[in-house]
Amino acid sequence: MSGMVQVVLSLKQETEQKLRRMARELKGGKKGALSAVVTEALDEYEQRAQQMLALEKLRKIADKGLKLGITKFNREDAYD
Repeated sequence: MSGMVQVVLSLKQETEQKLRRMARELKGGKKGALSAVVTEALDEYEQRAQQMLALEKLRKIADKGLKLGITKFNREDAYD
């Protein structure tokens, strides 16, 4: 991986233990397991956040209603 940087975090002890346990379970305790688990979690969080934003936009559109330009017409008008 290129462009790697180090980040220092402050976590509760329970959170740190959970992170290490997940890294062991999901990545087999391999080198880079913590980074991989955090990266995957951030990617999933970003995807969910984008989905929530898209749903919110759809809700706003639905609340406004859509004007589709549908009007009543005579049957004969369809065959012009």
